[in-house]
Amino acid sequence: MFDDLKAKGWEGLKDDYDNYQAMGELVYIPETMSKQELIGISRTMLSYASLPESLWPAVKLCEIETEETNRLLDILELIFAF
Repeated sequence: MFDDLKAKGWEGLKDDYDNYQAMGELVYIPETMSKQELIGISRTMLSYASLPESLWPAVKLCEIETEETNRLLDILELIFAF
């Protein structure tokens, strides 16, 4: 994404990656995604990386934040200790 922004001449882009917060306000949203999709993937990224693929459908549900999906993510974290 960084290279894509740089090629487009995006204003305010800094070469120092340390200036960007890992879970702060979105700096860039790809044209092929919505803000909600990007937030959902960011919210569940660790679960996708840590859990077996057989549980990905449950993780997919958690891309949309609700009280129930927050609880589900907490339970998955407790069970799988990641």
